[in-house]
Amino acid sequence: MFYARLMHIFGMYKGRKDEVGGLVRHLTKEMDCLWTSLQEEGIGPTNNHTERMLRFTVIWRKRNFGTRREKSERFVECILSVRKPAVSKKCIPIRWLQMPSKISSKGNAPIPLLSIPDTL
Repeated sequence: MFYARLMHIFGMYKGRKDEVGGLVRHLTKEMDCLWTSLQEEGIGPTNNHTERMLRFTVIWRKRNFGTRREKSERFVECILSVRKPAVSKKCIPIRWLQMPSKISSKGNAPIPLLSIPDTL
């Protein structure tokens, strides 16, 4: 009932040349995506998970006023991208960075950081 009424209203405004018509045309194109959280199990209706994942980075950049150089920006990107998997595996980030060299020093081949098991 709701969907049919919504599509009827969209049909009334779809041909308009103003911002309302543009919005209706855009929403019509994205209609399948709008209802994914209702149709697919395990997908939440909000992006809270993504926002939580980015929160530390946003706060860090705001608190430190970003960076002044391109090289510094790349360093921050690398360090912050390593921090998230370390924290998600309940590991201290500096220990996370040290793990590949410890594994390698035991005679094993170096491994990428993302494939380090939860427990060593």
